[in-house]
Amino acid sequence: MTTVREIVEKHVQAALSEAEAAKFPRDSVARVLFDEVIKLYRQDREPDDIASELMAAAENMDAGDGIAFMRP
Repeated sequence: MTTVREIVEKHVQAALSEAEAAKFPRDSVARVLFDEVIKLYRQDREPDDIASELMAAAENMDAGDGIAFMRP
């Protein structure tokens, strides 16, 4: 069974490859992806909840395993 992570990672890799071919930096891809994440969050979550999620991610950036984005 395919996981959500596998689906998203496949598309992120495709976006990075396409951006590289078009000479766009990875940082630009990351900024647009981040903007899209915020748009998705705003559809179902309150700003304070989103801010808490982002703060938790920032505080756990060294985790490196995606755990920072898991909800309790």
